[in-house]
Amino acid sequence: MAWHREVSFNTLLGLGTVPSLFATQIKIQVSITVFQCSILSREVTSVSAYSYIFTLIVCGLTLLSGCNGSNATTKSSAVNLKPVPVVNASEFYELVQSSEEPVLVEFSVMTGCFRCNDMRPQVQQLRDDLRGRVEIVRMDYHSNQTLAASLDATVCPSYVLFSHGQPLWTQNYPSSGGLLSSKASQQLTDNSQSPSENRSE
Repeated sequence: MAWHREVSFNTLLGLGTVPSLFATQIKIQVSITVFQCSILSREVTSVSAYSYIFTLIVCGLTLLSGCNGSNATTKSSAVNLKPVPVVNASEFYELVQSSEEPVLVEFSVMTGCFRCNDMRPQVQQLRDDLRGRVEIVRMDYHSNQTLAASLDATVCPSYVLFSHGQPLWTQNYPSSGGLLSSKASQQLTDNSQSPSENRSE
């Protein structure tokens, strides 16, 4: 490779046949230059590879920890909120029949459900936001499957809003605290506009 570069170099300069000593010097010089370029290329490639690997590690850690601090803020604020009370079947029937406020019932699994875990802090925040206007309670989905099925709550978590003992709507997962808040607020508006009609339903 070095000798080929030497011949090309001589030809470009128009030297033709050069003294052997001079040709040998050019050969050595070109060989050294090619060797140095090869080392530099390997170093650049190595640095690029390390940078690429480092970037991958940073991206992976970012995905694991979340894209921003909003989740951490939500979780830290949820720690200060009171947990949503869990009721059994008899407590549920008494509550929905006697409550003057609409009752939002969450049918969920207490442990081992990532969807329920994802919704739990959102529902806690929702309960705090709607305090005094909507009562929110939780029921175990597995222990009350027949009741849940009768209300079209077919997956955990599912949410059913009651008013004066009557189910008004059911929201199955996927859901969010914002969606539940919007639907509950709309129902409150409807109730205030036509309370007698809603009671008859």
